[in-house]
Formats: sequence, structure tokens, C-alpha cells
Amino acid sequence: MSIAKAVEAIGTIELCNGTPTARPVVSRQDRMVMEGGLEELDAAFAKKKCSLREYQYLAALGNIKLGKYKHARALLTELLQSHPNDRQAIQLQSILEETLMHDGMLGLAILGVATAAVAGLAWLRRR
Repeated sequence: MSIAKAVEAIGTIELCNGTPTARPVVSRQDRMVMEGGLEELDAAFAKKKCSLREYQYLAALGNIKLGKYKHARALLTELLQSHPNDRQAIQLQSILEETLMHDGMLGLAILGVATAAVAGLAWLRRR
């Protein structure tokens, strides 16, 4: 299952006690809309319109979709420390770890190709 489909599947919850203010975080593909949704989520949390658990989960979800994996991991770590049996958070953390592993392998493959290209050019110059 792709990260987009997995995130979409687990991101279909009612947000902030039924208040749809942060819905752009989980329902849009447009980066600017998602960033705006994260700002709305921050504001909703500051006004006590959603719980810490909801905030951490939705902010982690939004950050994953934006590619801000380090921040998402920190939010999920905090969430799982206070709610170790939270199935949504566990599933989201699993998706995050799979994404990081995939991106890491992709980075290694790119590095390998670049190294081979440089070695090939060096060999050609020596001839």
C-alpha cells in the first residue's frame, strides 16, 4: 500500500472534537493548503478545541504528507509515550518508518549510480 493511500485511509477521522477546521491537513494534496491546515490545527489546539492526542496525531499526519519526517517522528514518539496502545498512532508510525526506509534505500541507489558514473568518467579520462 502506498503512503498516500495508507495516510488517506487512516486520515478519515473527525477532527478536533468534530470541528472540521483542520480537515485540509488530511484531505488535500496541495502543499499550501496542507500547511494552512497545520496552522489551523495549531490555532485549534491553542484555543483548546482539540485534545493533545488529536493535535499530535493530526500534526504528525500532516507533517508526513509534507515530507517533514523528523518532526512527524517526534510528534508520534511523544504521542506513543502517553498513549502506547493507540492503534492509529502505531499504524502511522509504521507507515513513517517504511517511508524512511524506502527513501533511505532510494538515496543509496542514487548515490551508487552517481559513484559508478564518476568512476566510469575517471576510467575514460585515464585511457
